[in-house]
Amino acid sequence: MIYLKKISLLLAFTMILFCFTGCQSQENTSLKRERQKPKAASVAFSSAIEETEDGVNVVYLGVGVDKDGKITYLSINRNEFKGDDTNVMSVKEQGESYGLCYEGYKGDWRDQMEAFEDYAIGKSMTIDQLLETELDENGVPVEDSDLFAACEIDLRLAMEALESAKGKMQKMDVYSPVISQYVYRTEDGFELSIMLNIKDQYEKIKYVEIEQYDIIGNEAIRKNEEEIEKLEDGILGLTNYEVCHLETYDAGDGIHNSLPMENSFLEDISINIGFLKEMYRKI
Repeated sequence: MIYLKKISLLLAFTMILFCFTGCQSQENTSLKRERQKPKAASVAFSSAIEETEDGVNVVYLGVGVDKDGKITYLSINRNEFKGDDTNVMSVKEQGESYGLCYEGYKGDWRDQMEAFEDYAIGKSMTIDQLLETELDENGVPVEDSDLFAACEIDLRLAMEALESAKGKMQKMDVYSPVISQYVYRTEDGFELSIMLNIKDQYEKIKYVEIEQYDIIGNEAIRKNEEEIEKLEDGILGLTNYEVCHLETYDAGDGIHNSLPMENSFLEDISINIGFLKEMYRKI
């Protein structure tokens, strides 16, 4: 009998300790979220496109600034389309396999672009100040500049996208900004989707901006703008996980193979959303 009482007391003590620890953990998590500081006070997403004889180059970026206009977030990526030789991964995703690191000691394209991003943030520059960076005739930082020591890539498209971003700044508390992309091969060429996603301190989607293009030969054609805008509004408040697990169906027409389920909150979207789920899986 005494033995059973001891076991009961031990179980009761264990449950009290578990409840106390759980409540304390939840309290600490809430405090951590409350104390989390925004990464920026304003943010913008922008892109720049170069159509050449060989194909299409697309540079896209997310940029955030503090209340004084100083850059606190900058992420830039690039996709290149060269017909049958196209790599569907972004240049940053390709890393060393892109081949640039074998041509010089400054690293691959990703390393050099990240050096440019760090330069802007580390120097507490405004977008206007960054746009004043002196480049040579090839779009490369001039040799006597601080930036040239770590960056020797063509920055002209990045600068064009930055110039465009100035007029698109959205004021908000920016907690977790990230850009993403997805390329899908089509019968005529490629479909490129790019986006900036921002979560709030509770991991919910607070703001998202998406652009989608058909890449055919050496031409980039913007597409689905109205449907994309409805999609952006529809996923606000969801988590990344919830977006990745949105239910879709195949209409059986050989084209619409990932439509939002009928009678769902996205049922008025009439385009495939497989690209959206793929972009969110990357982040």
